Amino acid sequence: MGWHDMRPWGIKLRYIILAAFALMIFTHPPKSCQNGIGHTSIVKIASGDLGRVYPTLEGKPFNVAMKNGAIETSRENDIEELARDYWHFKNRAVDMLAKNDMQGLAEAEQNFRQTEAFLKKYNEADVSFMVSHVAKR
Repeated sequence: MGWHDMRPWGIKLRYIILAAFALMIFTHPPKSCQNGIGHTSIVKIASGDLGRVYPTLEGKPFNVAMKNGAIETSRENDIEELARDYWHFKNRAVDMLAKNDMQGLAEAEQNFRQTEAFLKKYNEADVSFMVSHVAKR
């Protein structure tokens, strides 16, 4: 029995695998396509309302309006990411100071100041809520 005798079975096996894969894709669409539109809906939160609305989000993506009313649409959960960065760079600065690494400390402080500058674009109540919420995790 040569390799040519196995060829029809190999072709059938490929079709079976391809059909199973296609069935898996079409019966279980990715989460981003499950609402029928092709993307998940993003909750838009008015400036100053984050503390009131956040408990009802249940993991849904959200965007918070800045002080000027603009919404950062290019990144979901922008204020939450910035709050995480706030704590990351603050803790990194403390670690670098403890290690007496002045270059690392300078980088951490620069990144911390840049994160604070981004956070200042948001309402103080929203920033305070999210920074304390992220700290509790």
